[in-house]
Amino acid sequence: MLLERYSHLGFQLLAFPCNQFGEQEPGSDGCARAYFQGHVPAATDGGAVMFDAVDVNGPGQTDLFAFLKASAAKQAAGAWRAPWNSDVDSIVTWNYYKFVVDGEGRLVRGGFLASPQSPVEAEPLIREMLGLEPLAAEGLAAAEPEPEPEPE
Repeated sequence: MLLERYSHLGFQLLAFPCNQFGEQEPGSDGCARAYFQGHVPAATDGGAVMFDAVDVNGPGQTDLFAFLKASAAKQAAGAWRAPWNSDVDSIVTWNYYKFVVDGEGRLVRGGFLASPQSPVEAEPLIREMLGLEPLAAEGLAAAEPEPEPEPE
């Protein structure tokens, strides 16, 4: 839904499978990528990209997740109390965590959503990041895709 609305404006979904949580991603990278491309809108046109499996916690974690978790911890310390302990490595505790990152690679304020939260909860952040007007609260689920940008 979010990809359908905003991929033409530069919004992308970057997915990183991880087998550290209940061994839910035991398959090969090719297997995960094939499933992703068959089930995620815009996965074949660049709006969504599936990367190879990574570790998001522990000594083998990727630099990307070390950075994202540190950014989320800094935001939590400055603005609100996090729903996890102060150990940065414990921020991602299950699959399907979401980080909203701007085009410069910075975590958007409030751009950390835990596993059970719907990606749609990030829509206001995404709209703000793309420079779009906020949607009325009752119109979030029924919003039409944003119009294509005018050619220059």
